[in-house]
Amino acid sequence: LLEKLNQKIEKYTEELIRIEGIIDTIDDIEVKAIARMRVIQNMKWEDIGEQVHLERTTCSKKLRKYIDSMDI
Repeated sequence: LLEKLNQKIEKYTEELIRIEGIIDTIDDIEVKAIARMRVIQNMKWEDIGEQVHLERTTCSKKLRKYIDSMDI
């Protein structure tokens, strides 16, 4: 059981590192912050909006627009 848990932790750690690498490539500082708060910190859109002083829908639209423009 402990071995399975360690394998899952390693898998999720590797995935987190991969996701952080993708987020680090974002040139727009605001979009990068939004992505980090949403994906890494698992924050709610309302809380992200408060942090960056935007409406929650604006935050989600900015991130969606960036994701849609990515070539992955």
